Amino acid sequence: MRQGPGVLTLHAYPLSNPGKRAINEDAYLCHIHPEIPGWLDGLFVVADGIGGRQTGQIASSVAARTVRDTVLGTNRFYSQKAVRELLLEAFARADSAVHEASLHESTLVGMGTTLTIGAVAQRRLFVASLGDSRAYLHRGRRLIPVTEDDWYRAPAAEAVPDAVSDPGQMVTMVPEAVGWGNEPQPYCSDVEIGADDILLFCTDGLTETVADRAIEGVLHKNRRRLDVAARRLVELALRAQDPDNTTVVVARVDRR
Repeated sequence: MRQGPGVLTLHAYPLSNPGKRAINEDAYLCHIHPEIPGWLDGLFVVADGIGGRQTGQIASSVAARTVRDTVLGTNRFYSQKAVRELLLEAFARADSAVHEASLHESTLVGMGTTLTIGAVAQRRLFVASLGDSRAYLHRGRRLIPVTEDDWYRAPAAEAVPDAVSDPGQMVTMVPEAVGWGNEPQPYCSDVEIGADDILLFCTDGLTETVADRAIEGVLHKNRRRLDVAARRLVELALRAQDPDNTTVVVARVDRR
């Protein structure tokens, strides 16, 4: 637990599952302990690696680690404008770190990752996101998106021609990713938060298979048991015919 701004506190629970994949290419961060900088009340990250095999796993891990070092390594007081700038700096550093890592081995060339960063400070949730990993605010019984997806559907045979058994299969593609060295421009937003709000950060393993209404129901029913909510969401995703890696981080804002 971390003492939030004023009379608010944060509680959080993360969970990740590989689904039917041999390797979990997702990565996450969930920092709300007292050792984080005094201006910051919580740092949350979800990333979904791109590249297949171990390359996606490396990309998402490097990106998450770089964001952690960038944000948690900043101890000075931050205004709202400066928080937004810091998240953009974290994105740029993560892109450079993943791209540089991809140049060390031929098998890593082209690896990348989606990336969604959530920072809680000054009674607001600040978000920067690229790709189709998402952040939501659950207030009352409503699930409110705080990020915007950047993806499209394409024939799998065009995306991974050597690894597709069904040429008619469609897969999700992202036009830009962290690590491709193209100076990514993330979607940024921020929203005021208050007591009883639930924050959800997740990869597309959840949102591709579980409807918003089902997510709303799980969060509302289990708002006092974040561990149960996280497990229930992952369980719903695992019911899919071919479940992907699924990662969720659920946080609740309480009064002290």
